[in-house]
Amino acid sequence: MIPFATLRPAPYRQATEAVVAPAGQARQEWQIIEDLTSRLWNLTPGLRFIEGLRRTVALFGSRLQPRLLADALIRMSAGGDLFGLRRQGLTFDRLTRDYPHGKVLAEHLPEVPLSRSVSYLDGRMRLEHKDIESEVASLAAREHDPRFPMRLIGMREARSENSWMHNVPMLMRGGRVQRALIHAYDADQLGVTTDDLLAITSPHGEIELPAQVGKDILPGVVAVPHGWGHRRRAGWSTANANPGANVNLLMSSRPEDLEALAGMAHLNGVPVRVRRV
Repeated sequence: MIPFATLRPAPYRQATEAVVAPAGQARQEWQIIEDLTSRLWNLTPGLRFIEGLRRTVALFGSRLQPRLLADALIRMSAGGDLFGLRRQGLTFDRLTRDYPHGKVLAEHLPEVPLSRSVSYLDGRMRLEHKDIESEVASLAAREHDPRFPMRLIGMREARSENSWMHNVPMLMRGGRVQRALIHAYDADQLGVTTDDLLAITSPHGEIELPAQVGKDILPGVVAVPHGWGHRRRAGWSTANANPGANVNLLMSSRPEDLEALAGMAHLNGVPVRVRRV
């Protein structure tokens, strides 16, 4: 996947052709995005460049498909053929044909002085920004509601990737269920032991799920795995047998509660109270 390629310690390139054709009237994501772009570009400045590129490609009888974009990225990046200027360079076709398991370009990423990586003319990183300063100031001024003394955080689990792995019988073996991780000190104060049912309440909702008491978490914090809360979806018999609770029900979706800099809902550090059911 292109977004994750830059996270690897050794730079590499790998590509495959499409594996499965869409069934029936299903459309691929790029087709949906293309349709939305053609309708919204005049309302959204950020889409104007993409629409212009789409129209330019259309003049040559083609469409702005992921394969075309991936080929251009491969050609222009390190190891690419620079559109014919580097004869032994890589292209999408060459990768899939000659390197089906990928090609490593170097043992590790190059180490370069920071001044060569920063795009500002003075060569210095700019860490100070008025929006960040404002957000930090608001954090310092935030008041804590005594009705919700604990803090909720998310967590990932082994044998789980968001929600879809919950319908794989092999990964759900051993009576696997969703549990809320709570520190032994807090559990003692609440009279809770492992597998006791907990009610976790925020200003926006409440969920119930069994407890997992341990010391791999700070006191005053409760961690709930995400990806659960299956709602009897057709064909999801394995997941429906252990639906769990949807932790998103504890989060605010009001625009005024969004994290200002990222434009996202607060999913960690959510004020909650916990009680034994």
